[in-house]
Amino acid sequence: MNYGRLDISCLCGSANQQVNILGDNNHQRLGASWEASSRLCHCHACRHLTGLLCTSFLPISEPEKASLDGLTAYASAPHSTSYFCPKCGCHVFACSKRSVTPRGLKESIEGTEQWAVATGTIAGSPDNGSGSSKMSDGSPSGWRWYWTHDKVDDTQDGGISVWINSALKSAPVTHIQSIGAADSTILPASCHCGTVRFHITRPDESSRMPKSPFPDLMLPYCRTDASILKNPSDVKWWLRGKDKTKYLAGTCACRSCRLSSGFDIQTWAFVSRSNIRIYSTSPTSEEEDEPRLLDFGTIPSGVLKSYESSPGVAREFCPRCGATVFWHNKERAELIDVSVGLLEAPEGARAESWLEWWTERVSFAEEAGAEVGRQQVAFTRARRLIENLEQGLGGQHSA
Repeated sequence: MNYGRLDISCLCGSANQQVNILGDNNHQRLGASWEASSRLCHCHACRHLTGLLCTSFLPISEPEKASLDGLTAYASAPHSTSYFCPKCGCHVFACSKRSVTPRGLKESIEGTEQWAVATGTIAGSPDNGSGSSKMSDGSPSGWRWYWTHDKVDDTQDGGISVWINSALKSAPVTHIQSIGAADSTILPASCHCGTVRFHITRPDESSRMPKSPFPDLMLPYCRTDASILKNPSDVKWWLRGKDKTKYLAGTCACRSCRLSSGFDIQTWAFVSRSNIRIYSTSPTSEEEDEPRLLDFGTIPSGVLKSYESSPGVAREFCPRCGATVFWHNKERAELIDVSVGLLEAPEGARAESWLEWWTERVSFAEEAGAEVGRQQVAFTRARRLIENLEQGLGGQHSA
């Protein structure tokens, strides 16, 4: 039995295929690869490449070349390439190739390729997980997940790492107070390649115009009466802060967000469409471009690509680098979900001079690791990660 064989998928299904975990079916080596997937990267490049506040990958053997043909390749750095689905925007693979200088030689030579798969794409295994869960201790329930954080300094404020603790840290992560830009009237945002550029303005009278039901982030759909979810009192729940000068932001673990991004934790800010201005040309264009009110019907396809993830629901991403940008639906067309990882707030990745984070719940936390047929170790890993996140959020809320 091949314990290291995995099925992976994006949201639309175009990237469905099988990959081999790096480890040659050796339990100890496979365990080391799974352990590597517990490293969460918070770097500036990953945030703007995906739209999320952190990413994670599982080392794999080189995928078959034919499996890459249907994906879009984007060189995020001289020796790093990411591959994403051009239909739904899901990040699937990352490949890095570093030059090395052998001892005794003055010139460097090209190193070997290192491949990894985005952890959120892991769906199942050929044996439906019946043997894949056997790591060094024999069962997923006994496997201990210790989350480690890379490039936290890039965030300036700790980013999402302040809510995901790890017993392996040499020093505790502290909540860094937001500084600067408190009176700024414009918050810029962009994807990694710069094709998508927009900015957000402070809430104003127009920000109160949208009507929206409550989100699962605030009231769990699975256990809240539908009449309450409809928001009959027309509460403007997305406007926050003492003077309503901030927007609500939160975390999401739903299956759709996971498979459309490729990663386990999506981070959204809820912003009224009237407060979003977007550029319709790339920064390399010779045409002068002034930011315009966000209108999905007039934005060129070369700037934003849209995917209907369910009836009446659309997700936008950058067609060049694959960054998740917006989520919106017909029910609340004037209130847009904006990917927080794209924001460039001077105080840091959490943009807390602009956003107030919901700390009582992770949206659709019930879906984390609950998908029928998902590979057993990936199931356990996802569940432990979201549990850790909710505990970290809850700790801040109780404090």
